[in-house]
Amino acid sequence: MGNKNKCRIAFLLPDFNSEYTVAISRGALKAAEDLGVSVVFFGVGELGSPLLYTQNRNKLFSLVYPENFDGILYLSSSISNNIGVKPFLNFITKYGNIPSAHIGIKTTNSTCFTIDDRSGMYAVVEHLIKVHNRRKIAFIKGTSGLFEADERLIGYKKALSDNGIKFNEQYIFEGNFIRERGILAVEEFLDNRKISFDGLVGANDLMALYAMKELQKRGFNIPKDISIAGFDDLPSAKSYKPELTTIHQPATELGYMAVQEFSKELITPSSKPNTFDLPTQLVVRKSCGCNIENPTLIKNIFSIPYIPDTTKNEQEEFTTILNGMTRNIIGSFHEDDICQVLDKNLRLFNIENFTIAKYIDDNNVQIFYDLKTHSKKIVSTKHLIINYSKVNKNSYSRFIFPLYHKNQDIGFFISDANQNQLRILEELGDHLSAALKATDLLDHALKYSEQLEKEVALRTKELAERSKELENALEKVKQANKKLEWLSVIDELTGLYNRRGFLTSSKQNIELAKRNDSEIMLIFFDLDGLKQINDNYGHKTGDIAIQAIANILQMSFRKSDIIARFGGDEFTVLSINCSISQYNLIQKRINELINEYNKKPHEFILSVSSGATQYKINEDFTLKKLLDEADKELYKAKSKKNCKH
Repeated sequence: MGNKNKCRIAFLLPDFNSEYTVAISRGALKAAEDLGVSVVFFGVGELGSPLLYTQNRNKLFSLVYPENFDGILYLSSSISNNIGVKPFLNFITKYGNIPSAHIGIKTTNSTCFTIDDRSGMYAVVEHLIKVHNRRKIAFIKGTSGLFEADERLIGYKKALSDNGIKFNEQYIFEGNFIRERGILAVEEFLDNRKISFDGLVGANDLMALYAMKELQKRGFNIPKDISIAGFDDLPSAKSYKPELTTIHQPATELGYMAVQEFSKELITPSSKPNTFDLPTQLVVRKSCGCNIENPTLIKNIFSIPYIPDTTKNEQEEFTTILNGMTRNIIGSFHEDDICQVLDKNLRLFNIENFTIAKYIDDNNVQIFYDLKTHSKKIVSTKHLIINYSKVNKNSYSRFIFPLYHKNQDIGFFISDANQNQLRILEELGDHLSAALKATDLLDHALKYSEQLEKEVALRTKELAERSKELENALEKVKQANKKLEWLSVIDELTGLYNRRGFLTSSKQNIELAKRNDSEIMLIFFDLDGLKQINDNYGHKTGDIAIQAIANILQMSFRKSDIIARFGGDEFTVLSINCSISQYNLIQKRINELINEYNKKPHEFILSVSSGATQYKINEDFTLKKLLDEADKELYKAKSKKNCKH
């Protein structure tokens, strides 16, 4: 895919956090600039890591499209640290036959870049033996099966053997290059195995430093009681007290050489893969027992152009900018606010290219932010990576960082950077991940709120409709209750009060009459011959007779009078302030209406008997007494009528 003079390389590293990977990256970046090679750095994490934040980085393996590059360079020793070399080599077969090169391991099929791990470890162990007379030297080794770890263990064993010290497995602890396991190593040696030692060497600086801290915590004097040494010569080796004696690993030079030699091979392929080894150097400081303030390094066989470090003032300025930037990002819960913070601050770090992409699915991403174009379009992931990997007139380097929150992959961002900005971008990535997660949560909350509002509106509408239905139902119930109430006090055949209705209404009217000191008249009516009508003509005809007398009573009495069908053929009327003379007129009216009715052709002759009683309300008055008196009068009237017949 490259031309005669240029090529593009995908460089896969675990991250840009550790001092070792930063040193490797700085050298590789410098080589790319000097040689005009385009390099895209992917922070893919370690394979098989038990740590969630490292596992999440593995998503970036899927962003490496072999057709975009002329070759792939791996920091293989770090990526394969948890699973071993063979599973790692099997994993990367998915990239096909694209040329590849490895840092930190040796394989016969690819170009490899290593350091002389064995000689380096031999030198530091022999220094403890010969200079400081240490004979019981514990060793915290790296991951078994890794080239670097195995070579350093061999160097440790050979130094013991050459100096007449028998190797003892009890003095070995597998630390897997993990810093915290330096503490576990001390606990294992002292608390579980109960062994004493006068020297301790870590297969890397971080394990040695953490072991030293634990020993100091337990009251050991370093180096008087125990001499300590490491391997790497990281910047942190000089930041502890006492400063750490170690083996200088030329990590920056290793990164530079890897890009330089691999790009040469891609432009002019060789007949077989090459292996490049860089020598190491012993750096003596105070942790072993020496009293050297500023050790000097012998000039390395492989030298690279000078890479300036940031000054203290520059570092403080970058830190101030980053702190303000991340505070504003974390405090932003809207996408536009985050974009404004990035617009304002990225160029303060001399960053000219910066793109954030959020995963939509396995094949597509949404551009969340682009420093140059401010595009928000949806593109295929492959297309985006291809655009950033294109060879143009000017070579360039890009760094791809993952964005994730806990076990959720959010997306990634692509940025240019110089040698001193890698850790800044890593920290920025952490804060961007948190901010993007917060915006997603807020967005989901707002959408959920909107959905709830819609549902509430819909439910409110439904409830309103239901309420209307309920109102209608209640009205029907009300009407039904009224009907039931009406039926409970009204005689269905005549529409007059029934016995219950008469008694209820009469009590109310009697109370009113009592307050007004009024007289009450009660009249009983009896439909004559109803039984004969029913027997001779049927109950339907009997009902007609009952309805006829009911109508006549309604036409004869006042509206204020209470008229009721008391039961069967009996009717009652309660009248307030009705005199005897008035009643006689009413009786006359009733007779006239009956006569008119009988003039018309009917199967029966309509006739009624009546008895009335008038009463002045006093304390002894009861409705029952009034009914009894009226009933007696009715009986008298019927008796007279029967005597006449």
